[in-house]
Amino acid sequence: MRRNSGLFLGIAMLLLPGSGGAGEEFRLSCPAGWTREEAPGVTAAFLSPRRAYANLFDENVNLVVRDLEGEPDLDGYTARAVKEIVSSVPAARLLEKGPAVVDGRPAARVVFTGRLGSLPMKWCQIWTLNEGKSYVFTYSALEPDYARSLAGALAVVESFQFTQRSPNPGESG
Repeated sequence: MRRNSGLFLGIAMLLLPGSGGAGEEFRLSCPAGWTREEAPGVTAAFLSPRRAYANLFDENVNLVVRDLEGEPDLDGYTARAVKEIVSSVPAARLLEKGPAVVDGRPAARVVFTGRLGSLPMKWCQIWTLNEGKSYVFTYSALEPDYARSLAGALAVVESFQFTQRSPNPGESG
């Protein structure tokens, strides 16, 4: 990995440890100027464009796909994820929690701050469920730099398309 990636993607692996393969379940695009990276336990990861000056942490967005383990629905998954964020992230403070959409499917979105070592961080996580799996996107940035690459991170989420889909809740299938 390039640059200051020793701190790369800390929150995704903290919240959802393990490994999962995505196979041909979806398509995803890398924003212009961003770099695709490999990271253990992460299905897809992208680093923001390099800055001309040195920084302590590279803004990044990643996707982690996991088999659901007893999470019956999006609300149950969301409740567990928020509880885990609050209990696992040092100095965690939940700023936003609400609905989102990923490829036309219901999703949840949380924005929170906390610390990664001594660094003040801000994260946005968006997740949805499909075919017995969770799809969790995490945008990670130093808190003062959060807005700088947010549009690129959201472009990754917006580019996401399932190639295999279960019906949305309430859809006849």
